[in-house]
Amino acid sequence: MEAPRKRLRFDADDLSDEETFGLDSTQPSALSGIPQDHEPQKDEDELRLERILFGKLSAPKVKPRKKEIGDSPDAEQYVTTGLENVRDEDLFVMDDLVTPVTDLLGDEEDEIPQMSESSVESDDESESNGPQDSTSAYPPRPTYEIPKIKSAWADPSDDNIKISLAADTRLYKLRDSLADDEVTGRIYEAKLRRQFERMNPTPEWATNARGKLHQKRKRLSSLDGAEDEHEELEHLLRSTSGILNTSAKASALPSDSLKIEHLRDANSAARSYASILSVRFHPSPTVSVMLSTGMDNRLRLFNIDGLMNPLLHTVHATELRKPRAIFHPTGSSILLTAERPYYYVYDIQSDRFVKSSSAFWKSTTSRGRILQDRVVDSFSMSKFSPDGKFLAVGGRDGYVYLVDWSQNITGGPVTGSMKMNTDIKDLCWVGQDQLMTLGDNSEVYLWDIGMRRCISRWRDEGTYKPNILEGSTKGDYYAVGTHTGIVSVYDRSAVRQDSMGRSVNPLKEITNLKTSITSMRIDPSSQLIAAASDDKECQLKMIHLPSLKVFANWPTPMAIHGSVTALDFSPGTEYFAVGNDKGRVMLYSLKHFAV
Repeated sequence: MEAPRKRLRFDADDLSDEETFGLDSTQPSALSGIPQDHEPQKDEDELRLERILFGKLSAPKVKPRKKEIGDSPDAEQYVTTGLENVRDEDLFVMDDLVTPVTDLLGDEEDEIPQMSESSVESDDESESNGPQDSTSAYPPRPTYEIPKIKSAWADPSDDNIKISLAADTRLYKLRDSLADDEVTGRIYEAKLRRQFERMNPTPEWATNARGKLHQKRKRLSSLDGAEDEHEELEHLLRSTSGILNTSAKASALPSDSLKIEHLRDANSAARSYASILSVRFHPSPTVSVMLSTGMDNRLRLFNIDGLMNPLLHTVHATELRKPRAIFHPTGSSILLTAERPYYYVYDIQSDRFVKSSSAFWKSTTSRGRILQDRVVDSFSMSKFSPDGKFLAVGGRDGYVYLVDWSQNITGGPVTGSMKMNTDIKDLCWVGQDQLMTLGDNSEVYLWDIGMRRCISRWRDEGTYKPNILEGSTKGDYYAVGTHTGIVSVYDRSAVRQDSMGRSVNPLKEITNLKTSITSMRIDPSSQLIAAASDDKECQLKMIHLPSLKVFANWPTPMAIHGSVTALDFSPGTEYFAVGNDKGRVMLYSLKHFAV
């Protein structure tokens, strides 16, 4: 029995009008009004099947634009992009015009050569003479000139390191082609340098500076044969001196306002959490180191950069109570003193402590017995001479002892002494061979160190209970702080050497502070005086020394936190450090000097 044939199913949309209705094409049709190019509608299944078999043949329609006035209501107008008939391989072009890393690596291992102009010209000629491909329409990547700078040191193990550029997606941009995978450490370094120079081109100011340096080198070489540009650059990089204009440091400081900025605390890396007793900067302008001591009996050294101020070293002085510290003028050692009849010297190079000898004890005989009595109660009143050869120590009964420091960085014997008629309150050096001391009766003595005698003595009748004496580095000014908060400023040239017992009037008495002056410093440029008191909080004033005016814009009520216990200026006056009773060392930048 023959199987029945399966009836075929036709869709009316697949047949023409004549086949559907059985009409002859020559006869008029009722559907003659329908356009001949009318496309039959397809259902979703047929469209999906076509996409599976043949793919998506037609370009996707974009969002229709808004209809404008005059458009027919049935018209659908689409915005075209002009890329509907472009093939996919024409849309994406692999850029293979990358400078090979082998061109960046020279024949010598200690040099970084640059691309030669001849190779670039040959490539241009080959492209102009040869057939033009699809990539010729794109401009070539710019070539960056890498100067031939001899490396200071080359690690031979770099060639043994293997780095995969295909293992990490972040290294894909370093490949010259898809086949690049493993490279040596030396090639990897050259690729990183090339990528960095692409993303960070040479700035205009650097190009202009190099051009000026090149012109200067050519001009000098024509006269006396100056050194090469590379040697000048190497000398500049090896030097720690300033490269910017230093005219601001030599100019006068304005007296109307003080431009100052609060930076990160100097001891933020290792805060004391106890009252700060002393703050001192290293005497060398090229060394940005600051020391601080506190009630926790610790000496800390910080590297002052204005940003992080990292901690360098910490020393615990167990035998000293309330230690204070100062740098030796050479910067090779630190003197630590306290309320003890001896001192310690910390040698920075060898990292060791040296205790002073028993030279500050005198022997007395009482009823046949030899008694030891100390001549110095505290070494807190100790200061080095500007050349570092002597240490002046204030002792009992108005004595001033001179310790020889010229032979050994840890101190030597006592070479001499001088005596005032009253108890000594403070002292300061005036030049290399003169010392100034302050008595509790407001008398000031000027001593000649070579002759060991007083060459001048005067009194200020308006000074009551003096506390502190501070002199400028240049020796042209000195100031006296009193128990009542008055700061008296004197001109050194107004004091004559034959004024024995005469009265000297100060240039001006600063009465802005009402409590006892406990800290006072004059900056190295002799343009600023910082005076403070620890009796109350925020008791600090900055005085313009040439005009003897107090700056009104600083400090503000919220600028200084706690009671000021110590302060100091850096050798270049670009930094100003303030220690308080909370264990903080606040750091400020003086904009006039920070060039």
